[in-house]
Amino acid sequence: MLATVPKHKGTEKLQADIKHRLSQERKEAHSKGAPHSVPFYLVEKEGAAQVALAGPPNSAQKEARMKLRDLIAATREFAGVTGRITLDEKRNAVKTGVFLGIKDRSYYFVGTVEP
Repeated sequence: MLATVPKHKGTEKLQADIKHRLSQERKEAHSKGAPHSVPFYLVEKEGAAQVALAGPPNSAQKEARMKLRDLIAATREFAGVTGRITLDEKRNAVKTGVFLGIKDRSYYFVGTVEP
């Protein structure tokens, strides 16, 4: 959450509050486990989006993950900001490449390349 808060004078108190709460959680987590253990709330940044399923591990959670994975893999012709996106059989994004140029500190459209 701290990474998403804008960094300017108007959000200093909010940043301080978040840092204080994180500090308290870290202290609590370290008192429960070894000091070198990874905090329970840490979710590594990976890819363009993240989804977290909370709760005890069970078959319902596993089914939800599998459904979510299959739904994402079935994405076809999704209309994104830079064009249509499809996922191939290896779950790699296939989309149009958009080229922009910069002139006089302004962007301008150059062209696209189809996959």
